[in-house]
Amino acid sequence: MLDAPQDVDALAAAIADDLPVGVWAARVPTGELLYANKMFGEIMGMSARTDVAVGAYAAPYSIHDREGALYPEAKMPFVRAMTERCIVTIDDIVIHRADGAHVNIRAQARPVIDASGVMTHVIVAFIDITREVTAERARDAFLSVAAHELRTPIATLSLRMHFIRQLLTVGEEIAGDRLSTWLSACERQARRLARLSEQLLDVSRIKGGRFAADLEEGDLSLMVRRAVASFQELDSGPGCEIHVETGGELHLRFDPIRLEHVLTNLISNAVKYGRGRPVTLRVARDGDRAIIAVADQGIGVAAEDHARIFEPFERAVSERNYGGLGLGLWIARQSVESMGGMLRVESEPDAGATFFIELPCDR
Repeated sequence: MLDAPQDVDALAAAIADDLPVGVWAARVPTGELLYANKMFGEIMGMSARTDVAVGAYAAPYSIHDREGALYPEAKMPFVRAMTERCIVTIDDIVIHRADGAHVNIRAQARPVIDASGVMTHVIVAFIDITREVTAERARDAFLSVAAHELRTPIATLSLRMHFIRQLLTVGEEIAGDRLSTWLSACERQARRLARLSEQLLDVSRIKGGRFAADLEEGDLSLMVRRAVASFQELDSGPGCEIHVETGGELHLRFDPIRLEHVLTNLISNAVKYGRGRPVTLRVARDGDRAIIAVADQGIGVAAEDHARIFEPFERAVSERNYGGLGLGLWIARQSVESMGGMLRVESEPDAGATFFIELPCDR
């Protein structure tokens, strides 16, 4: 049983210290510190300061807005709750901590008013929303890139179809070779749209936990040769030689559809970044692992980028020069891992890149 007010205060402080949000309270109107819990210090990267008061919060706590400017004192959670006499929620605060981290904060300030209507202090709860803000930025960047990537093939298709319809409307005969060229361009853009749509669906499946592989027994060497032949046929010639080296049949369990998508992505990248030089695919067995190596002789990937290029929305080169959603290698790795394997890269700048798909042979 709690017998005294100080017991209640001690209990409240103990509860607040275990909360997953920062709690900070100060007197009205001076801003004199009354209490701050442990999480407040962890979020801010420093202990609560007793020498800070109203009108001088931004610099001591290194509080900024999302554009990097010091946060206006008049918009501080404490000040707004005190002057507006209501609960205030602010989510554009960024703490520039001494350890170099930038922490996005959502602050909710609540004025405490006694029975006589006098405001005595303000309590502010601080929530770290850095992951939420980062996810929002990644989503916005993805939507922007996706819209750009989808716009190009759609515009090309629309233009070609407009030309064909215009000529048919006036009754002009279209030369066979000209019509064939236009239709080939339409087919290429349609395939590009299909690939982009499939990537978007894969993102949804991965995020929703619906990305399980459909394994079946097959000859890996045969599957790789077929994937290369299909790529060369559908892309009307990649503009460089593609060599396939296999050591005979290699039977194991894999998802043929998903693995073909992975190979198509890797071959497409090898052609795109390979400077027109030959691309080589090798299939071999190494102990209990089957290995497919896709090697190009192109621009290569710096060592510090080897891990990053497998993350969503990442790439080692400018999207302006090479395009794409920045999802291909991330989806490829997810696909290979769903089959119990792994995908990795060995590369150096200007020395080409080799991507290795490793799959278990005995399952």
